[in-house]
Amino acid sequence: AVVSTQSTGKSLMRGSADRSKFGANDHPVVKMRGLPYGVTESEVHEFFTGLRIVDLKFRKKMNGELSGEAYARFQNQAEAVQALDKHHQCIGHRYIEVFKAT
Repeated sequence: AVVSTQSTGKSLMRGSADRSKFGANDHPVVKMRGLPYGVTESEVHEFFTGLRIVDLKFRKKMNGELSGEAYARFQNQAEAVQALDKHHQCIGHRYIEVFKAT
């Protein structure tokens, strides 16, 4: 399941085949993997300091706990590309994988 912190009415999991570039029709969305299970929305915003997240969705397990994955939609594609530079940086003691959502 995907839990949204905002309602946008658009799918956050679309993208082109190239995982590092955003095409003209791609949504400016990145996927994060390896998040601490207790991560908060504010910690994700802090992780992407200077970039404008307009929607954030955390994936949850069947039992309702966070899965360690989330999707972030950015203000524009340029910011989404900058977000990819956070790949393998840490939140707490966990390094976070950041890549283009497909």
